[in-house]
Amino acid sequence: MVIVANHLLVEWTIYGAFALLLSTRPARDGYLALKPLLDRAAAMVLGALGLKLLIDR
Repeated sequence: MVIVANHLLVEWTIYGAFALLLSTRPARDGYLALKPLLDRAAAMVLGALGLKLLIDR
């Protein structure tokens, strides 16, 4: 029970901090400027993992 409560507290703290940080104008503008690059990088990683799954079969 202590582990579950600790995990819940950590989740609320970290995600709450991210929400507060990204609610500021400079952070939001910076994220939106980098979003296309981050999306492409994530797509490349997922594509590479999918290709690895196909090749390893």
